[in-house]
This record gives sequence, structure tokens and C-alpha cells, in this order.
Amino acid sequence: PHLSLTLDHLTKELTRLREERRISALVLLAERTRRMREAEESGRRQAEIKRQKMEDEVFRQVMRVHQESVESYLEDLVGEGVERVSAGEARRQVREYAERVNRVVDELERRECSPDHEDTTVADLVASFLIPEVEKQTLRSQVKDSQRRYLLAAHRTITSELPRIEEKALTAPPTNVEGASSGTGSRPRTAASRPVTPGQ
Repeated sequence: PHLSLTLDHLTKELTRLREERRISALVLLAERTRRMREAEESGRRQAEIKRQKMEDEVFRQVMRVHQESVESYLEDLVGEGVERVSAGEARRQVREYAERVNRVVDELERRECSPDHEDTTVADLVASFLIPEVEKQTLRSQVKDSQRRYLLAAHRTITSELPRIEEKALTAPPTNVEGASSGTGSRPRTAASRPVTPGQ
């Protein structure tokens, strides 16, 4: 009986050890499988991250090209608009200056036949031609060819009339000088200090 009990105990112990070894092997196999799956999952995540980065870079490049195209298009539109506005403004100013000169010359031609208004004519012409330097430069550069004959006619008339007006102002009685200063007599004397030359 003692021997049979011992054999039975050993048999049970052997069975227990075998079961423990089998369980341990299963645990190791499961751990190995888990690590392999984690490695595969990590590789897939890295590949997905890399692919996402590549797609983001492609998207940024495409957006940059589109942005540059839009900026270039807008710059062209703005440039064309500025050029049109500048050209229109320049033409408008040239027309205004040309009309101003034409009015002065027409007024000169109208008053040349009226000897009684020589003082007023010369004074108005001198005052009209005493425009700022910037405006004179613009006028000279834009309408010099088309308006030169009118300016020369005005210059000849003013040059011929100024000495006589100055002489009349110097020899006139004091009362007449005061009366003339309230009207147009003072304007030729002021303008006479600046000689008018052709092309200005």
C-alpha cells in the first residue's frame, strides 16, 4: 500500500509538472505572438505616419503653387488697373492744361482788337501763365508740340505790351496809380518782374 501511494503521488506530481510546462509554453507562445503583433502594428503605424507626412508635403506644395499663381494673377490685375488709372489721369490733366492754354490764347485774340483793355489783357495773361513749376513742367512735357504756336503768340504779345504798361505805370499820377491798384494795374507790375519765355 505504501508503494502504491508513492507511485500515485509521483504520477500526480508528474502530471502537474507537465501541465505547468505546457501552460508555461503556451504563455511564452502567447507573449511572442503579442510582441509580433505589436511590432507589426508599430510598423503599420510608422508607415501610416510616413505616408501621411508625404501627403501633407504634397498638399503644401500644391497649395504654395496655387497661392503663387493667385498672387501673380492679382499683381497683374492691380498693375493693369494702376496703369489704366494713371494713363486716364495723365490724359485728363493734359486736356485740362490744353484747355487752359487755349482759353488764354482765345482771350488774347479776342482782346487784341480792344485797345482800351490792353492793361487788363496783359495782366490776365501774365497771371494765367504764372502757374507752379511742377505744372509748367507737366504742361511742357505733354502738350509742347501741339500748343507751341499759341505760347509763342502769347509771349510775343506780352513782350510787346509790358514796356508800355510799365511806362504808363511810372508816369501816371498818384491818384491814377491808386485807382489802378484797386483794379488790374497792380497785376502787370508784379508779373513783369518774371520774364515769360517760350515753352513755359
